[in-house]
Amino acid sequence: MLLKFVDRREELNFLENQHSLKNASLVIIYGRRRVGKTELINKFIRAKPSFYYLCKRQNMSLELERFAEKFSEAFNVHLKAPKNFEELFSDILEKIDQKKKFVLAIDEFTYWIEQDKGVLSAFQAVWDEMLSKKNVMLILSGSIVSLMETEVLGYKSSLYGRRTGQWKVSPLSFFTLKEFFPKYSPESMVKVYSCTNCMPLYLLQFNPKISFEENINSTFFQKGNILYEEGEFLLMEELRQIETYLNIILAISQGATKLSEIASKSKVDITNILKYLNVLMRLGIIKKIKPVTLRKEKTKHAVFKVSDKFFRFWTMFVYPYKAEIERGIINFANFKNEFNIYLGSVFEDVTEEYLVELNKRDALPFAFTKIGKEWGKIPLKKKGENAYDIDLVALNEQTKEILFCECKWHDNVDARKILAELKEKAKFVQWNNETRKEYFVIFAKSFKKKIKEPNTLLFDLKQIC
Repeated sequence: MLLKFVDRREELNFLENQHSLKNASLVIIYGRRRVGKTELINKFIRAKPSFYYLCKRQNMSLELERFAEKFSEAFNVHLKAPKNFEELFSDILEKIDQKKKFVLAIDEFTYWIEQDKGVLSAFQAVWDEMLSKKNVMLILSGSIVSLMETEVLGYKSSLYGRRTGQWKVSPLSFFTLKEFFPKYSPESMVKVYSCTNCMPLYLLQFNPKISFEENINSTFFQKGNILYEEGEFLLMEELRQIETYLNIILAISQGATKLSEIASKSKVDITNILKYLNVLMRLGIIKKIKPVTLRKEKTKHAVFKVSDKFFRFWTMFVYPYKAEIERGIINFANFKNEFNIYLGSVFEDVTEEYLVELNKRDALPFAFTKIGKEWGKIPLKKKGENAYDIDLVALNEQTKEILFCECKWHDNVDARKILAELKEKAKFVQWNNETRKEYFVIFAKSFKKKIKEPNTLLFDLKQIC
């Protein structure tokens, strides 16, 4: 297991900026379990006057006492057993040196909210009457995303309007994987990305000295490993009816993308399916997508996709086969075939992330302002309508420039043939057709031969990684 802190430059810069505010700062940090919030907070406070506290799910009187005891131990001072938060923080403020901004970091704050929602009004009073007037930075962090968004950040929250900043911590970038797996091939790194979603704790379950296949066998396909049960545990933190949600995720992972298809395949009443989908979207597990050239947000053309690659992998290759895994009778030949097909859609996610990185570095022919998938109908005079699908399209509404992209998870790709097909599909995209300037990009594991054509870029897997 590789123990090191990777990336998080943007998050650390955000926290440093909050720390540098002249007045007191109240920062909300939230995100799914295992995403690395605790490591981020501890990295930030390491060289600062600070106190970190990890909440427990227990009676709040016991938590108040425990908080006072932990603070007393950390600073070799005496705090009396507090009756409430006002007494606790009043005593703490008397003990700390405020010449430098002092950081109070309270992790898993949602555990307290679960125990007693009165904690929120208590913290409102503590902030308004004490902490906001002192040279302190209060960090409230939580992993139960639904509670953080409704009870802490929501309009009806007692703390609404008091925070000076908030940050939802996301998984690491695909491009950080080389720091975890320096000896892995580019193809193996795509495979790691496809099942871990670059969640720090999941990456640390993998041994960089053994192959990807060996790692899968000893983690996802091994009863007792955290990755084997993780999908259910994560949903239990947030939801009831987890079987219903898992079946919905599985249905989308297996190709059901429209409301009626998802409802039918997951056996959920069509009148209720949108409610479940909205919950999964709020948790960042699925997302609704529409053709990138469409301007209307609400459109019948929208479809649903499992955006969290951990959940996509887990629901496709672990959840349906738990009985077989526990009996040790997994058919690895079938897994490899299905997994390779699955990697095609993951490769599209990798290439999108790569294009976004190039865009940040001004390394493309133009700076795009939107990127996403594109699909639609091809009108045919005699045979009705046929469909076209383009893996990625990036565009700039102001400059009227557009980039069409095809992603092929294959070796020895015929670039000239794919380019011709891509240009043909591009003709049917209705977007500033008379004035636009077109560019084309092809991604592949490898090419039979690199070609040079005007306004055309080719990238193989080695270039991306």
